[in-house]
Amino acid sequence: MRSTLGLALVLCSTFTAGAAETAAAPESYQLFPGDLVDVRVFAQPDLSTPIRVPRHGGVDFPLIGSLEPVAGRTIQELTAEIARRLRDGYLRQPTVSATVTQFGARQVYVMGAVMRPTNLEINPLGTLSAMQAIGQAGGFSADANRPGAHILRDEGKDGAREVMPLALGADAGAGDPPLKPGDVVVVPRLDRVYVLGQVARPGPFPLPEEGQLTVSKAITTAGGFERFAKQSKVQVMRAGKRIAEVDVAKVLKGESTGSDIVLVPGDTVFVPESRF
Repeated sequence: MRSTLGLALVLCSTFTAGAAETAAAPESYQLFPGDLVDVRVFAQPDLSTPIRVPRHGGVDFPLIGSLEPVAGRTIQELTAEIARRLRDGYLRQPTVSATVTQFGARQVYVMGAVMRPTNLEINPLGTLSAMQAIGQAGGFSADANRPGAHILRDEGKDGAREVMPLALGADAGAGDPPLKPGDVVVVPRLDRVYVLGQVARPGPFPLPEEGQLTVSKAITTAGGFERFAKQSKVQVMRAGKRIAEVDVAKVLKGESTGSDIVLVPGDTVFVPESRF
């Protein structure tokens, strides 16, 4: 027994995304959406059940009802709550164990001026830095705008993205953070701009030989907005930093043409998704 609560933790996990070996998960391992967890109550087979961790909300467990949230909690926290609630009127001394039998997919994306733009899996028991991801994508291409390399990370609110510069210079170690699931590593090309997010054809686009390319024109070039695009919060990244937010909806109506920023090579335009 680990404690007077009669709590036994079995932390045995299998990394199914490309690795066949079994690895022990630490007690600090946080459950991730898509994880499959086998929860067992000693000598109570009717209460033992598999749990698929949802992205949001909770799951139902026999006798005690809803457990929420599940994602983000450690296995120890989850089993402790199950034991406590079973002890409250159901079992005198429940012993609860949990085994992660399958990990949810943890993907990151590398795009732009690398040799092999791709998506990669993060080992759930390890880390993958931005430069390691670029290396797995074949490294920088000859036309890479290295100072403009950055990470787009979901902030979890209003469809906004946090922009994290990689700072690939003398202090590159400080600018090479570990990646999180869903991160997009963007390496701009010296002669291109990128339009990403909720547009019909996301990707790199050349600057016109004559005239200027503004944010609204770049979105038109990318096929226009998708249905759930947040047109009033279009973000512009330059040299790895977010420099502006443009209300393209007003620009297209002719109400705010002065805010339609002129793009330069290496810029990234990101159209967030409306969460409503």
